[in-house]
Amino acid sequence: EKAHMKGVKAESAPKTDFIPVEYYDVRHTKAAFKKLMRACVPSSPNVEPDQSFYKLIENSEWLQQLQNLMQLAGAVIDLMDVQGSSVAVCLEEGWDTTATVCSVAQVCLDPHYRTIEGFRTLIEKEWLGFGHRFGHISNLAANSQTTNFTPTFLQFLDICYS
Repeated sequence: EKAHMKGVKAESAPKTDFIPVEYYDVRHTKAAFKKLMRACVPSSPNVEPDQSFYKLIENSEWLQQLQNLMQLAGAVIDLMDVQGSSVAVCLEEGWDTTATVCSVAQVCLDPHYRTIEGFRTLIEKEWLGFGHRFGHISNLAANSQTTNFTPTFLQFLDICYS
């Protein structure tokens, strides 16, 4: 993330490349998910003929966000597998986007994570181990508010399902 690069000098970390990454903020992800849900479960019939189901899905920007996450994971995969580099992923603090990118990369790189047991281990390691609060963020806890819902884990599942 660009903000982390400001205080780092190139000479303090020799043989290290810092790659700035732009990614949607959490509000944008929430808005895209709401639009996706409106397209999939409309509350009223769509009267505009130019707004087909597919157009509504495209306009939600959900698929663009999934594509962006897959491209980031692809860059991590390329650095590790093709170039033999070590990679440290650090995106916006407090976001689970880092877990998504790292998890997708691991699913692609290691066939063990494509098994049921491996997938469970991956979720424990990358999501639970790093403090993803499923009950709070997924709006499952009795005292949570709807404004806390963040569909980041759903993005990960959507990518894996694809």
